[in-house]
Amino acid sequence: WFKTNIEMRTIDQIIAPYLTNKIAPECLKKYVKIAENCVCDEGIERPSMDDVLGNLRYALQLQETWRNCNEQFGTVKSPEAVPR
Repeated sequence: WFKTNIEMRTIDQIIAPYLTNKIAPECLKKYVKIAENCVCDEGIERPSMDDVLGNLRYALQLQETWRNCNEQFGTVKSPEAVPR
């Protein structure tokens, strides 16, 4: 189901609506990429837990930077729903 949404570029249809304007576009792209890598058919192609954790930490940095920037300038940039 997730892979189908990636292939069809319909990730925006499975993202919780309350996340709109609350998640950084680059953070969302990173989350999708992490999830996509975790559901590879072959186990050898999947990332290690250390890799997943490192990527999640990076996604958190992206989110925090985006949030701080928006708070500083008083703006909210609408996230791109479909990662590219």
